[in-house]
Parts: sequence; C-alpha cells; structure tokens
Amino acid sequence: QVQQHNQQQEQNQGQLSLYELIRSTKQNQRNKQPKKKQKNKNKKQNNNNNNNNNKKQNQRKRRRREDDAGNDSHHTTSRSKRHRQHSGVAHKQSRSNKPNATVAVDVDKTAMTSVVAMDCEMVGVGEGGERSVLARCSVVNFYGHVLYDKFVRPLERVTDYRTHVSGIRPQDIAASNPKAVSLRQCQKEVAELLRGRILVGHSVNYDLEALLLSHPKRQLRDTAHCKLLCPKRPRALKVLAQERLGITEFQRGEHSSVDDARTTMAVYKSVRVEWEKLIAKRFRSNTDKRKHKLAKARRQHQQRKLQQQQKNMVHPLSGKPLV
Repeated sequence: QVQQHNQQQEQNQGQLSLYELIRSTKQNQRNKQPKKKQKNKNKKQNNNNNNNNNKKQNQRKRRRREDDAGNDSHHTTSRSKRHRQHSGVAHKQSRSNKPNATVAVDVDKTAMTSVVAMDCEMVGVGEGGERSVLARCSVVNFYGHVLYDKFVRPLERVTDYRTHVSGIRPQDIAASNPKAVSLRQCQKEVAELLRGRILVGHSVNYDLEALLLSHPKRQLRDTAHCKLLCPKRPRALKVLAQERLGITEFQRGEHSSVDDARTTMAVYKSVRVEWEKLIAKRFRSNTDKRKHKLAKARRQHQQRKLQQQQKNMVHPLSGKPLV
C-alpha cells in the first residue's frame, strides 16, 4: 500500500509539473506579445521625434536662405549682416507664420556707410600749369549724400585754374574762404572717412596720389579699370553714365566733384553684385596660392634641418661622420 501511494504521488507530481510547464510557456508567450507592441510604440515615438527634429532643422535652413536672399548677399548669415550694413539695405525677417514676409526698416540715408565714393578736382602749377595739384575733394555715401566737400589751398602758386573743366576759381581756394583748408587737414579728415571702408572712384589712383594717401587694394573699386564696365581699355565717366544710367547731359561745361562722385556710385551700383563676386573669387584664389607657398617653404625648411642634422651625426666609437 505504501509503495502504491508513493507511485501515485510521483505520477501526480509529474502531471503537475507538465501542467505548470505548459501554463508557464503560455504565460511567457502572452507576456512577449505586449512587449513587442511596446517596442513598436517606442520605435514610432523615436521616428516622430526624428521627423520633428528634421522639420525644425529644415525650417532654420529656410530662414537662413530667406535672410540671405532678402539681403542680396551670397555669403553666410554672419557675412550677410556685414553686407546689410555695407549696402545700407535693412530688412528684418518676421517671426509670423509667413516665412517670406519681410518688414522694411527706415534707413538714415545721410549716415556714414561702409561704401563711399570720392572725386577730386585739380588745378595746374608750374610752367604752363602742367603739374596737377588738389583743389577740391568730395566724398559721398552709398545713397549719394555728401559727407565731405571742401576746397584745398595748394602749397604752390597756381598758374592754371582750369575753370572750364574743374570749376575752380581764385576766390574758392583763397585764404579768406572758410571752406578752403590746408592739404594736411584735408588728408587727415579724408583718411578718417576712408579707413576700413570700400572706396569707389573713377581713376581713383590719381585722386589718392593728389591727396598723398594710399588705400588697401581689396577695398578699391575703380570704375575705369573694371572689366565689366571697360573690357578693353579705360573709358570716360561720361560714356559710362550714358551707357549704364542713360544720362546724356553730364559733364557739359564745368565739372562738379560732388556730381562726379554720385555718378560714379550709381555706375558702381549697376554692376555691384557681379563685381563683388569677381573680387571675392580673385582674392580667394590669391589666399590659396599664399597658403601653398607657405606650406612649400615649411617643407623645404624641414628638409634643410634634417640634412644639417644628418651632416652633424658622428659615430660614437670612431668619431667619424656617418654621412
């Protein structure tokens, strides 16, 4: 009887263990199914988050492109700010739902801009008035507003006033005229105006020579030597004004340095975008050439150093040179 009872218990235990195994497997299967759903849910959430991040990044890129397009610049956003100040164009991107909407801001057209135009009038000194000296200097801003316009008293005696071209008369550069200043004072005042700014002029090198000043080549815009305006040889400002601006009655009789500076600025504006691109490309290539030259010079210096070290190397026992 005891043996039978034990056998029955063992059978019952075996049955229970199989039942429990089956039950546990079913529970495991049931538990696995919701986990898969949770994983799918997490994947969907991650995808949504990634899509949202991509949308935000695309919106930022669009805003930057719109800022650059609104400011007429081909540079990055940091340079577009400089370009905005440089040209005097002021636009603000609206934060409304309309991405393309821009708000125009009133610009002070009488203020100093980073682009200025200069023109000078000369008189003759020496025998026959062959040598030219400065008699009047005018500077205008990007919008043509006069920033500086003064007569200059020459250091030498004037023999030819050239009034039919220069418009200068003896009373204009006389000591009694309050608008007439010395050459040294004119140099200081004009140098302060031009410092760090783009200078536009027609044959502007002659004007700088008369002022005894220099200006960085990268910041000079000479309309007489621009390939877009004068592809073969320098042309007169009168011809450029007629061709580019449609002005026919210009420089008939006496010249005015203020009118010449304003006209030069208008001619520069007509080809400004293309001209600035050409200058940026040219100076970029020049910087690349300089970098290559510096790298080559460094390599040559290192090679010479190694050769000297090898020549100075001596055998530790014999004391004879190894090379």
